[in-house]
Amino acid sequence: MAVLLHKRKYPCWAGSPLLLFAHPNCGAIEHICEETDEEVLPDRGTLVRASRCLLGAITRVLLLADIVVVKQLLLAKDKVSHSLDRLESVNNFTEFVKAFSQFGAEMVELAHLTGDRQNDLKDERRRAQMAAARQVLERSTMMLLTSSKTCLRHPDCSSSRENRDTVFCQMRRAMDLIHFVVKDGVLNSGDSSCQPTHGEELESDRGSAYSCMKHLQHLLELNKVTMGKRIMPRTRTPLCFTRIFIPFDELLTHSFAPDHSCQENLPAAVEAVLERTQDFTDSAYTSHEHREAILESSERLKAEVDHLLGLYANIEEKSMEDNSGLKYVKMELTAFCGDNAGRDRDGEIF
Repeated sequence: MAVLLHKRKYPCWAGSPLLLFAHPNCGAIEHICEETDEEVLPDRGTLVRASRCLLGAITRVLLLADIVVVKQLLLAKDKVSHSLDRLESVNNFTEFVKAFSQFGAEMVELAHLTGDRQNDLKDERRRAQMAAARQVLERSTMMLLTSSKTCLRHPDCSSSRENRDTVFCQMRRAMDLIHFVVKDGVLNSGDSSCQPTHGEELESDRGSAYSCMKHLQHLLELNKVTMGKRIMPRTRTPLCFTRIFIPFDELLTHSFAPDHSCQENLPAAVEAVLERTQDFTDSAYTSHEHREAILESSERLKAEVDHLLGLYANIEEKSMEDNSGLKYVKMELTAFCGDNAGRDRDGEIF
């Protein structure tokens, strides 16, 4: 190893960072190797120390090279982000063609860098996330071209503008996921000038299915069934991912009023979760059994939330003044919780 790194025999290593770190250690190893066997025995400790120093120097160089690769990939991602901003602001076909040509060249560079990074990743989960993000970008590029042309031809059509904005949103989410994977779980918060409100969280933080599920859980906690103006105690079990349990004793002794906002917010949150799970079901790195488990849990989540919303609607129609209404609510809630009590299992499938 010392002979290979020695700059007298291999001048191509002259001036390289590896030689600057490792050359003193290489000289010590080479000096020991040139001695006779009798002379090597006393210097065995020196050989071990020099070898360890050489390995440490090589490790530092490899870390430095990885930092350079990450910086290069993030720079390419930022270029694509700026090109997307420019594409979103064009008003005529001439500017659009120029901007899209530049965007295409930058997308090719980003695709090469992300592909190389995906092959270097050791974590299967990170590799699957990178593959899903690259697939979204690849599919969205052609949709971006079509939707942008349609929007330019029909500027007064709100549907065409919504379609184009949706494609932009998907591509930005995919690039946020790339940043998340490359930085190994560190979110890109440097570009945000202010913290988003929780109502905007679903639009600004859809880089993963986990964020959407956290938003759904937050909505379920906010939209608990209330006893008059008082919030119920936090007694709950998972509804697939999160399930609400209502104490029947308090139900029979207090006035009862459901929160109407849940009927407006929960369906959108559930659809967001189901949309993000497609990143995993479409990934080639997801096993068949895992994919089936994701699809089954997604169907259960949608069915149980629909059942919960239907239960809210039925409660509103029933009179809460007499015992018959209270008995009906108790019967419905008992059936709802009983049907799902035996189906709890681990929801950590992502």
